[in-house]
Amino acid sequence: MATKKTKEAEPKEAKAKAKKVTEPEPKEEVKEEPFDENAFWEELVPFKAIYDGDKYKDDIFVGVNGKSWLIKRGEEVMIPRKVLAVIEDAERQKAEAAKAQDAYFENMAARNKEM
Repeated sequence: MATKKTKEAEPKEAKAKAKKVTEPEPKEEVKEEPFDENAFWEELVPFKAIYDGDKYKDDIFVGVNGKSWLIKRGEEVMIPRKVLAVIEDAERQKAEAAKAQDAYFENMAARNKEM
């Protein structure tokens, strides 16, 4: 014969199920190595300078802290990240100088029209 569950047995089963919830396992500690800034800047990265045979035909000379590099245009080369940073900074500066020069000439042209 089937047995009837009593009302008292149900809460005990629910408590037992609630206790079965597993706790998360403790995570292993990940030891991070200290950041080596020198190694970061010395890491080799790919770079390819454009070559058009006209304005951008000469190789690029870069000097950083007494060391120098001559980078051939039109070929992908591996250079230290610090050299790439110098090249990118020079390109940004060249673009800003061109903007300033254009603004100056526009200003001068406007003044000449007024006269």
